[in-house]
Amino acid sequence: MPPTTTDAATAPPLYGEQTRLSLGNVPAPGRTFGQISAFVRNYVLVKQAAAQANHAVGVLDPERRDAIVAACREIVSGEHAEQFPSALVLGGGGTTTNMNVNEVIAARASQLAGCPVHPNDHVNASQSTNDSYSTAMALTVMDLAERPIAALEELARTLEAKGEEFEETVHLSRTCLRDAVTLTAGQSHRAQAAALRRTAGSLHAAVASMHTVPLGATAIGTGAGAPRG
Repeated sequence: MPPTTTDAATAPPLYGEQTRLSLGNVPAPGRTFGQISAFVRNYVLVKQAAAQANHAVGVLDPERRDAIVAACREIVSGEHAEQFPSALVLGGGGTTTNMNVNEVIAARASQLAGCPVHPNDHVNASQSTNDSYSTAMALTVMDLAERPIAALEELARTLEAKGEEFEETVHLSRTCLRDAVTLTAGQSHRAQAAALRRTAGSLHAAVASMHTVPLGATAIGTGAGAPRG
């Protein structure tokens, strides 16, 4: 039976040995993976999609697929947030983060299914840290980049409006740490707006390039360990 809300506070952690080892290798202080909720959510969505794809190609039975998907949906909704204590910044390629996610999903899916769900054999099937971590990172950057891009564009519009408002206001420019020729405050604000729009455009292009993800490539890009499809 799944633990009740009352039991959850005192229940043993859902994460397993690999996560516990990581806490000894990379202890606090420092931000944890669990503190970046968008990263947790997107990593779990990768695992949910992988479970569905693995079932479609015959790697995962329907019972385990359904349990993994159900566990993932709980985490995405905000449950089990305390189960991701591994360090955000690590010296490796993200293996600890991947295993933290695998262990939590597997433990919760085992509770839901009433049969063993293995972190590697089932949750991580047909995947590697190298393709799942980078995909989750790309999805997270796409999520988190929306607000700064929108803010840059809003600031550019504000500066353009100020450019019109102060079109006739003349002031001295500065170059080489000295006063130089005159220009208007409107010209200054429009130049600032143009620089912001270039920055927002560059950031938008960088984010757009992340729509191509390496899932299915597994450890070294050859797809080793993943079936066709």
